[in-house]
Amino acid sequence: MVYRLPGYVSLLTFWPIDFVAGRRTPLTKLPGAAPFDKYNQPLLAPKDWFSGLDKLVKGVLVWGGEQEVLIDSIDAIAQRLKVSCPNTDYVRSQGGAHVGWLSHKLLMISGKEESTRAIESWMAARL
Repeated sequence: MVYRLPGYVSLLTFWPIDFVAGRRTPLTKLPGAAPFDKYNQPLLAPKDWFSGLDKLVKGVLVWGGEQEVLIDSIDAIAQRLKVSCPNTDYVRSQGGAHVGWLSHKLLMISGKEESTRAIESWMAARL
């Protein structure tokens, strides 16, 4: 199941959610939390913030699993990167979960998950 919020609202803004009390606690209100800025919440940065990135790197890989809670934010940042950095590849694994490729490995499940193959292929083409 993919959870979506109406319109664009970053789930990072309202995480964690106190499910028992039914209220949301913004991260900026948690003890020791830094205010959001363009580094820890890049969707808050100006649209041209990534311009010139394509001159610094061979490519950018954005990967997201379709079942991730943060998939809407990953979709949005991937699209923003593609505008400023045309050598951005976005892989959205069908049925994938957050760090699914790592969980697959840690649980010693034989074979490679789609995301693992995509990441390995992308890296091999650039090394």
